[in-house]
Amino acid sequence: MLQSPSQHAPEVLASGTRWWLRPFTRITTSGDYIAEIDGLRFIAIAVVILHHLGLQSQNLTAQSEGILELGQKGVELFFAISGFVLAVPFARQYLLQERPVSLKSYFIRRLTRLEPPYLISLFLLFILKLVSRDTDADQLLKSLGASTLYLHNWIYGTISLINGVAWSLEIEVQFYVLMPLLATVFLIRNPLVRRAILVIAMIGVVFIQPIRIGTATGRPSLERHLGNYIQFFLAGLLLADVYVTNWRSKPAKAMWGDFVWLIGWPMLVWLLWRDGVPTAGVYPHTPGTLFFAPIVLILYLSLFKSILARKLMSLPLIATIGGMCYSIYLIHNTLILLSGSVIAPVLTGHSFGVTMLLSIVLITPVILAGSAIYFILIERPCMRRDWPQRVWGLLFVEEKEQAA
Repeated sequence: MLQSPSQHAPEVLASGTRWWLRPFTRITTSGDYIAEIDGLRFIAIAVVILHHLGLQSQNLTAQSEGILELGQKGVELFFAISGFVLAVPFARQYLLQERPVSLKSYFIRRLTRLEPPYLISLFLLFILKLVSRDTDADQLLKSLGASTLYLHNWIYGTISLINGVAWSLEIEVQFYVLMPLLATVFLIRNPLVRRAILVIAMIGVVFIQPIRIGTATGRPSLERHLGNYIQFFLAGLLLADVYVTNWRSKPAKAMWGDFVWLIGWPMLVWLLWRDGVPTAGVYPHTPGTLFFAPIVLILYLSLFKSILARKLMSLPLIATIGGMCYSIYLIHNTLILLSGSVIAPVLTGHSFGVTMLLSIVLITPVILAGSAIYFILIERPCMRRDWPQRVWGLLFVEEKEQAA
């Protein structure tokens, strides 16, 4: 769910973006804008939404959502993107001797950029749950406290009662904390040795998964933690290595990238579907799960080298929606549930396919509209690096004026 770095992104997007899309473009603050990354975010958030729409259709029709169950693997696609985005500045520091990463700025930026949208969504959903009275208030309050601190997985071993998708954000936070340490792999000067270590770790860790840890409350073992997903972040680090050193942030285009991109996605879907969709944090030792992260890495590499796929993933509408993925991810499931309850009479009484199609047509616009509003009002302002100073200055000036 992390945002790719760029201080020039709005201008780059605006040059090819229609005026009505410009208010929804991201404000990024450092590095080079990478439109393809937002395209990858679009794919990840799209499959997650399809999965949750499929779950609702499954509940309404009592029929299996089938292959749409694979949509829950969109989270792993996000993890690989986060690994890449956070690794690029460290790779440039260690491998190209560019400006050192300030760890103080790194952690403050994570805090000011990602915390406000997350916390505000938690409190809004908490109030909504209280009003609906479908869950005990005391349980909700405990869940809110644990989710606020990104400790729900560690304390209870279950997803948050406030926002079920928050479990993956807790894993993201664990990675943010560990990233400066993982980045020391870039201190290895020999590229073959460095990349061999990443590849061996990326594939080898699957053989010791699932890594089970007891929760603080003594409930069933915790499986939703970084140790069971780290291979995807490592794939992002390896992608960053190639992107920074071999391509110097400007990968040359080649048709083989389109060929690999075209056949790679069906292959990944087939492997995962053939082996069965693994439960959260549990990866059985099958071809699909053993090579899930490496295939994702190959797909991302091929996108950067492609011609047509790069153009597709960089289309303004796709990149803009992908750029709003954090807001969409935070509230999409709630919007699905609320919309589904309102139009339930329209959705019921059909086959799964018809119900799913109606859900896509009727609910997707609600998700996009609601997320766009949240993005503009909450997330986009937090993309400005100096927003805390602006708010502080505004309050301070007003206080001085009142005193005068």
